[in-house]
Amino acid sequence: MGLKQIEKSGKNLLIRLVGLFIKPEKLDRGKVDVSKVKKILLVRQDRRLGNLILTLPVVSAIRKKFPQSHMGYLADGKFAEVLAMCPEIDEVFVITKSSFWNPFQFLSIIKKIRKTGFDMTVDLSDENNFSLSNAFLTYLSQAPIRVGYEKAQNKGFLNLEVPIIHKERHVIERHLDLLRFLAGEAPTPEFNLKIDSQNKSWAENYLAKQNVSGNDFLIGIHIGGRGKKRWGIENFAEIINWLTKENYKVIIFWGKEEEKFLPDLIKKSNDKIIISDLLAMQKLAAVIKRCNLFISSDTGPMHLVVALKVPTLAIFTDSDVKKYGAKGELHRIVSGDVSLEKVKTTLKEMLGVSQPVLK
Repeated sequence: MGLKQIEKSGKNLLIRLVGLFIKPEKLDRGKVDVSKVKKILLVRQDRRLGNLILTLPVVSAIRKKFPQSHMGYLADGKFAEVLAMCPEIDEVFVITKSSFWNPFQFLSIIKKIRKTGFDMTVDLSDENNFSLSNAFLTYLSQAPIRVGYEKAQNKGFLNLEVPIIHKERHVIERHLDLLRFLAGEAPTPEFNLKIDSQNKSWAENYLAKQNVSGNDFLIGIHIGGRGKKRWGIENFAEIINWLTKENYKVIIFWGKEEEKFLPDLIKKSNDKIIISDLLAMQKLAAVIKRCNLFISSDTGPMHLVVALKVPTLAIFTDSDVKKYGAKGELHRIVSGDVSLEKVKTTLKEMLGVSQPVLK
């Protein structure tokens, strides 16, 4: 038996054990008056940046539907800093992996959540995957209305289950099904991340030290991507050299997993590129926001760029474009067998130059 199978079996056993102490209850949707909901808690324990960011449009839609509500978000600590940039969220609760093994810390957070007195808690888990932590935390909130997708494992944790619509759509639309079930037609979802003045000024000074002025056309490139999602370093180097030859300023972003690729990238690229530091989330967002255009494989930072409304060329080599692709007229997606020529052609279109200019 493999490690994943052991983990799955252990999780199923834990679900059954927890279920012994939970009394199942079910609300009648027709008798639930959501107009009386004043405090809403959203739950998504996710250690992947992109998944967290893709819940933010439904946050904006919920805010539009419940404009006077107090909205909290319970997240993992790894990327909770992103939520501080979302003006629709009034309060962020953080439970880390270590919190689950520290009874005093864990109970302190749960006590704080219960003291807030949320009327409704929404489990924002993906409809195709069960999250025991999300379901358990939703239950522990003690909100009278506990909403999430209808899954066999959710029995008892939730009291208002939303039928899953098995239709190929973007994940943002799928999240909106939860709101539609509760309140009818959903408002138009949108990303609404804000960069505060302090981080904006910091980014301007940071780039000025790299000889980037306010008038420079700055192109950001993130070289990351898990496994097959990563476009080759040699491809990025070719694009970088192609752009800097035409005097575009290019800044390279990376994460801890990409650090090992930097020496090879620097070797294959010319000396005009800027290599960013490994930046804290809000500072990273501020520097990204200054970019005029961004190129990235399917990564968490790519979704951050889209959320910041920076024109993005998204490279999807091994991802579900219909579910996770960059949405909006500002962005372009190159998918499948992604060649240099495909990327160059799309870049020319986005840069607004005629095809013969950049060769």
